[in-house]
Amino acid sequence: MTKQEHQGFGIAVPLSLFLIMGLYVGSYLCLAEPTPTLSDAQAGEGLVSSVEADYIYGGEWARRVFAPLEWLDRRLFPNRWQFNVEISPAW
Repeated sequence: MTKQEHQGFGIAVPLSLFLIMGLYVGSYLCLAEPTPTLSDAQAGEGLVSSVEADYIYGGEWARRVFAPLEWLDRRLFPNRWQFNVEISPAW
């Protein structure tokens, strides 16, 4: 292996890791949508009890894979995860 090939390898590894992390974050941003949910106790009152991430694709698998990013997203952008609305009961 020549010196020039060795230097190219040294650049390829960090660049590859950077691109993989970008794909991970980009996938999270495309798949996760904050959604208000009602607890059973509050369903009659129509109050939002919590906000969970609703993943467009992947379900429980996506919830586990993206858990670290969801945690970070909730702390960096709390306004995205707050719903101050009342849902009117459908009766």
